[in-house]
Amino acid sequence: MKRTVLNTNIIISSALGGALVLILERMQKAMSTDQNKEVVILWLEERDKGNWDIINELFAPDYICHLASDPEPVRGRDKVRQMHAHSRWAFDIYPTHEPDLLIAEGDLVVHRETVRLKPKDPFRGLPPTDKEATVASVDIYRILDGRIVEQWNHLDRFGIMYQLGNFPTPL
Repeated sequence: MKRTVLNTNIIISSALGGALVLILERMQKAMSTDQNKEVVILWLEERDKGNWDIINELFAPDYICHLASDPEPVRGRDKVRQMHAHSRWAFDIYPTHEPDLLIAEGDLVVHRETVRLKPKDPFRGLPPTDKEATVASVDIYRILDGRIVEQWNHLDRFGIMYQLGNFPTPL
């Protein structure tokens, strides 16, 4: 009689069949996707508070961020800190406290949020305005051993610039 030992310290006899083993393995994966979601949620909560010290805890040293708007990826914890601190410096940001969408599969977590923002200082050569923008962004995080190792960010930059009056009204 063959036995299978899983990380949950459960010994399963082959007489029970492989289906139970598959179910328990999927349960273990589901637990890890929940843990991955918790890493992302913690990051978002601390980011919204402006707690940049959490970056060393939650981001891998060789972290890579692929921004939809920039051809070169952002690399490393210091760049994460710089990128987020700079946007907080240039804008008053009013985040929603619940994600629009939060989905995890394997080592990936997809997060969509909508925020309101108002420029308070020049940003990327554009002057501040008295207008406010509501913008959506989608981030895909890859989590490994409880740390964010990679991210794909898709922010509606065109929508921001249009709402702030930096583009003419479309036809």
